Amino acid sequence: MLTTEYDRMHKMEKNYWWFAGRRYLVKRHLEKIDKLQKILDIGCGTGEMLSMLKKYGDVVGVDIAESALNYCRKRGLKVQKSNIIKMPFDDNSFDVITMLDILEHVKNDHNGLKEVNRICKPRGKVLITVPAYNILWSDHDRALKHFRRYTAKEMMAKLDDSGFKTIKYSYVITTLFLPILIFRLVQKILPKKSAKSPKTSLIFVPKPINSIFIILLKIEAQISRFVSIPFGVSIIILAEKQ
Repeated sequence: MLTTEYDRMHKMEKNYWWFAGRRYLVKRHLEKIDKLQKILDIGCGTGEMLSMLKKYGDVVGVDIAESALNYCRKRGLKVQKSNIIKMPFDDNSFDVITMLDILEHVKNDHNGLKEVNRICKPRGKVLITVPAYNILWSDHDRALKHFRRYTAKEMMAKLDDSGFKTIKYSYVITTLFLPILIFRLVQKILPKKSAKSPKTSLIFVPKPINSIFIILLKIEAQISRFVSIPFGVSIIILAEKQ
């Protein structure tokens, strides 16, 4: 991910609807897990999610970007520099591993999941979010250095092939799916401005609208704990090491 995007993330992740809603989504799904003693957050970014995970157990974060890790260190968080393909941890080290919008950044996602399986304890859990549907591919993905978007079926097959069994999955950010789809399709039609780097779709919105979006995602988080929503902008999956 571009360094400028980490700077934007740090400024926005506390209150922006996308990040705030995702934290609430993760909270609701962590409630399904009995044992939360040792937690690893892969791709911890600038640390807001890591700060929340501290409430649940002994947590450490890893990221490949020094600029992101510096933000975490300023917050007093426990972090290490590492990529997902080869991590500096012993086999069977963690009860829970979170990978929140990370796997799409990994060129060989199969090797990444195998490494996650190695450091996850037997019957340990992984909680994953990934972007959904190639039809939503846009400059947002290019700016974030994504390699792909997923369907739930593809993600579950990759997890199964890497030694995990899916416990629960759902599409999320469903209420905003149609406006986001239209926005990104329009982006594809409009002429491109040359010589400019692609930018994410993380744009500032008025506070009342931001608050409404957060409420909508909180409702989805509650629903997705019990039923699998059939479509959305992102996918969340809880899986267990076999």
